Order: sequence, then C-alpha cells, then structure tokens
Amino acid sequence: MHPTTLRSTLTVALVGNPNTGKSTLFTALAGVRQRVGNYPGVTVEKKLGSFLLDGHRCQVVDLPGTYSLAPRSPDEMVAVDVLLGRRSDVAPVDAVLSIVDASNLERNLYLLSQVLELGLPTVVALNMVDIARSKGLKIDVARLRRQMGVPVVEVQANRRIGVAQLKAALASAVENGSTTSGESPFPPAKSIVRREPFGVCSGIVPWNFPFLMAGWKIGPAIAAGNCVVLKPASFTSLSAIEMVK
Repeated sequence: MHPTTLRSTLTVALVGNPNTGKSTLFTALAGVRQRVGNYPGVTVEKKLGSFLLDGHRCQVVDLPGTYSLAPRSPDEMVAVDVLLGRRSDVAPVDAVLSIVDASNLERNLYLLSQVLELGLPTVVALNMVDIARSKGLKIDVARLRRQMGVPVVEVQANRRIGVAQLKAALASAVENGSTTSGESPFPPAKSIVRREPFGVCSGIVPWNFPFLMAGWKIGPAIAAGNCVVLKPASFTSLSAIEMVK
C-alpha cells in the first residue's frame, strides 16, 4: 500500500498459536487503549487496541489463538473471517503481525506458512527468545528473514523488548506495500492418507481454505468418516479432499 493511499486508521491482525505470548504482546502494543467485547452472533471474545504507527492511528485486533487457518471451532472461524475481510464489524486487514514462539519454532511455523499464503503485508514477532536461549537453542534470525521473505523481529513481549523495532517494521511493511508472494516458502511434503471404503468423487482445493464455511458441508462428512482425506504431513500448499457421492 502506497503512503498516499493509507487510510486514516490502519488495521493490524495479531495472529498466533495459543501460549505464544500473543495477549502479552497485544498489551505491550496497545497499553491501556483496549476494548474487550464479543463478536456479533458468536460467544467469541473480541479484543481491540490502538496505538500510533508512524503518525497513523493503528487498530490492532487480537485474534483468537489458533494452530491453523482450517477452522474447527467458532474461535478459529472468527480468526479466518477477519483475515479474509469477511466480518463487517472489523475493517479490512492492512497487515498481519504473526507471533511465533522461538522456543517451539517448528510447531509455530505451520500457522505462519498459511498466513504467508494470504499475500498480506506480514511481520513476524519472534517471541520468547530468552526462553529459547535458556534451552540452548540458537536461531539464525537473518536466515529466517531470507527464507520467509518478510521482516522477523526478536521480541520479549513480557519485558516490552523489541516492541519499538516491531512497530517500525510494521510501518515499513504497510507503507511500502510489501506483501508476500502468496506462495509458501516451505518445501512440499508427502501426504498422510486415511482411507475409508466408500464410493467417492474427487476435488482439489487449497488445503488451508476455510472449507467448513464454504457451504460444502465437508465437516460433517469428515466427522462421519464418509470421505477420504489427504492431509499434509508438514508444509504443503495443496491436499485432496475426496467426498462421498
């Protein structure tokens, strides 16, 4: 997004796995400028905060913690809806702030890979670096930046360390319109196959597409075991879903 086209209020979606320090980072960004309520129509907590970002008012939306963008609960559905601009009560997202736990990086990169495929300006907050170091883990942040193709900022949210650098990275990402390519930086992986003895028809969809809300009624079919599902073992951009006729 070019600086001349910036809205008066920017919207940043804060996304991450549960227990990554996401709410702590939200507080570090917004301070006392917070509003808490529920999303209309669902009993899911809605947390909004605000701060100044390079002279612009910025609204940060603390999305419910989730492990993936394939929603399996109302909380995860809300997170996907906000990121895709499908909620009328939240402005379209200008940038994504993806928080990852440096001490458990492998698990957290799964969600990050899906976020990057959205093609939105994204900044990664590498949190809990102190805990990672205490475990003897050393992360090559420069290499991580190169491979992700987005800014990666080390932070300690509980001590507000790195928050200023994080805001600067967000401002740069939004103003320069630097978006991800929409392609995952992760290599394809073999699929895990679960087969059930039913007649099927086949279709290919993006594996992170929120298909539970697409009107295909895939969720009940999967729950009933009436389908064949090929799910990615780690990181891949497609999986096949074969539905019962």
